[in-house]
Amino acid sequence: MNRPRHPKSRRSEAAALVLLLPLLVGCGSKGASNPMAPVPPSNQSGTLVVVASVVADDASGSMSTQFTVALSDTGTGAAATGASVSFSTPSGVVNLVESGTPGTYTAQQAGHLPGTYNLSVTRGRDVAAGAIDMPDLHVITTPAVDDTISTNGALNVTWNRSAASQEASIDTKNWTTGSQADNGSGKVPKGHNDVNASQSVGVTRRNSSAPATMAIGSLLRASVRVSIQPVIVQ
Repeated sequence: MNRPRHPKSRRSEAAALVLLLPLLVGCGSKGASNPMAPVPPSNQSGTLVVVASVVADDASGSMSTQFTVALSDTGTGAAATGASVSFSTPSGVVNLVESGTPGTYTAQQAGHLPGTYNLSVTRGRDVAAGAIDMPDLHVITTPAVDDTISTNGALNVTWNRSAASQEASIDTKNWTTGSQADNGSGKVPKGHNDVNASQSVGVTRRNSSAPATMAIGSLLRASVRVSIQPVIVQ
């Protein structure tokens, strides 16, 4: 003889079935569970202070371009080592290598090319990116090679360029002027135009950028320097 089950017993069995159903569904071949994939960590910008320079110079006798990038952590100020650093230039990608100074990355290539130089930095999840425009090559028109100039007055310098950069400066073996507008002319003031039978006169034109995507204190610079020699000062 079958006895009717107590109402409490029926309620307990129903509750157990509700808890068991998701497990039974998951065990079936057609009802296999498909959990969501974990979200990968996102890259972090603004975690590195980046000070970068691209310098084109004819000081060695022929034009070459030097790339230098210094990286440090925003939190500790420590040098950021082990990063991947590169510039995308008008002639292709230039990969920088960490030098003997921790957190400093360098590279060099022959020649000079104007245009936009895009910097990319990656260190683990830390990333930084920015761009700087390299000025076009200019020509010094005054003085000329082998000109003879009096030491009693200022040394007037003029140059031609296709487009103005943000700033310019003039240098000799004895003097470097402060920053001025790239307006095509400037001078070494009287009293600093020293006697020299083989004076060198150079003009540097420079652009600077502090990208908003980088940490405070970051700065990118690109400059080109052209010089002439000898100029005779007597």
